[in-house]
Amino acid sequence: MSLPLRVLMLLSTLVLFGGAPKVVAQEIQPRYRFEVGQVLRYRLSEEQTIRNSLMPGEQSQKMDRVYRFTVLAWDADARTATLEVRTESMRIETTGGPVKEVYDSSSSNNDARSPTTKMNDAMLEQKIRITLSDRGDIIAFRGIDVESILQEAFGDAASNQFFQMQLEEIRQSLSDENMRTVFQRMFIQLPATELSPKDEWQQSIEMTLPVFGPMKVDTNYTYVGVERKDGARQAQIRFDRSFERGQPGKISPGGIELSIENLTCTGNGLVSFAVDEGRIQRMTLMRTETGTLKPAVEQPGGMGAATVEAKTRSTLELLGDG
Repeated sequence: MSLPLRVLMLLSTLVLFGGAPKVVAQEIQPRYRFEVGQVLRYRLSEEQTIRNSLMPGEQSQKMDRVYRFTVLAWDADARTATLEVRTESMRIETTGGPVKEVYDSSSSNNDARSPTTKMNDAMLEQKIRITLSDRGDIIAFRGIDVESILQEAFGDAASNQFFQMQLEEIRQSLSDENMRTVFQRMFIQLPATELSPKDEWQQSIEMTLPVFGPMKVDTNYTYVGVERKDGARQAQIRFDRSFERGQPGKISPGGIELSIENLTCTGNGLVSFAVDEGRIQRMTLMRTETGTLKPAVEQPGGMGAATVEAKTRSTLELLGDG
């Protein structure tokens, strides 16, 4: 076959099957984009397994929440949006040995007398307000009414001295400071400059973890490049995250005060960011936490120190508008 004929056949094939491959521009300057009245629904799914060196088997927990973000306002000068966040639905499944507990907000089979059910039901009625910059930084945060939730869930028992340590742990986990950190991790921080493949940037968050107190979480991002998926440009961003906490923390399962020491956490993930729409399409994170668990007050013949390892897989995905 002559060279001109080969070229002609190649051109015909390209035309027949949609033309020459399209080159997607790789240099980007990603920003979150908001429109007043816009509604975005995200599902956050987590699967966690916990192993304790002094106990057989493992504990597991599966959580599935759907959040509804509504854009209330956009400040073009400050480049910030005001968002209202509500938990639309929630499902939590906890397994420890032969025992399995399930809460499902869409089910009528939840134990209506259980404090856990009452607390989760009350959470669904709460609204959170966030002021977010177009680079993903939470500027202001107004959380939930924790005391009303505890009163709804525990009633008069909320003032019982026996429950105070457990209730304080719940207060810390639902506090504005901790909830702000939870939502901040749902919005990756974008750099001020334009990105090219293999560019890297860092982010550090000062946070107060329930039980453990203040610590710093370091995240390293790497821009991989842009792919075209479903007709949209999606930037692929890899990240790794880590923190250490040398100071012990205390927990009280079943009213027994335990100390957790040498807590470390490492994780890595991948983000698909819709460049033109200005929003996260999907984010996955695998993290591993380890620590040493022992009685806060050691007693002769009591429980010794145990090594605890928790592995968690988290997936955040956009369900769509409205």
